[in-house]
Amino acid sequence: MLFALLLCHYIIPLKIFIDLAIFYPELFLTNDMRKITDTITTFDTYMKIFEKKKDLIQYLDNFRSSKRDPSLSAEKKKKSIGYAQDKSIGFVPTMGALHSGHLALVERAKKENDLVVSSIFVNPTQFNNKEDLKKYPRTLEADIKKLEAVKCDILFSPGEKEMYPPEDMDNDLVIDFNGLDTVLEGKFRPGHFKGVTTVVAKLFNIVQPDIAYLGQKDAQQALIIKKMVLDLNMGL
Repeated sequence: MLFALLLCHYIIPLKIFIDLAIFYPELFLTNDMRKITDTITTFDTYMKIFEKKKDLIQYLDNFRSSKRDPSLSAEKKKKSIGYAQDKSIGFVPTMGALHSGHLALVERAKKENDLVVSSIFVNPTQFNNKEDLKKYPRTLEADIKKLEAVKCDILFSPGEKEMYPPEDMDNDLVIDFNGLDTVLEGKFRPGHFKGVTTVVAKLFNIVQPDIAYLGQKDAQQALIIKKMVLDLNMGL
């Protein structure tokens, strides 16, 4: 008799609760969590993929405020900026069409941070020739597989209107690079580095990484971005 009462009042309801949690987890989401989940692009991947900057910002804010994992390796403790206060975030911005160089940056970021964010956005403002913009390869699904293979945590893949809403189109970022942006490649591509620094500044403000990882193949671009970070006191 006692066993029957326990079965009816405790065991069966507990089993039902567990089954619901496993097969219908959305029933247990808060409103804020549900809003974020609804805006994550669905792919067969554990990597979270965001298209809206406000949702990515909210997710990263929650991540920073969460309790630090006590099992964090000594290497990460040593290398992570702001270890005592927050979880560190590494950021690898890209325009997609990923190759081994991009993936090596993600792997390095994984070793040095608690969370790694990469972005894929083909930035129209850095193309002088519209035909070049049209021809630039878009390989999102293949890039997602490559990022997951190196265990990237988050992908930010916004559309053009998300990065350049109509109301912001007249707000240009103006930084004096002391002529660095008008020589070498800049001499033949006027306005190119203005477009690069504008989108990188936007991405840095959205992600607010502790460490950003950029390829050194284009030394001129790397120097210009470093100067922008210093001039705008971004703290990277």
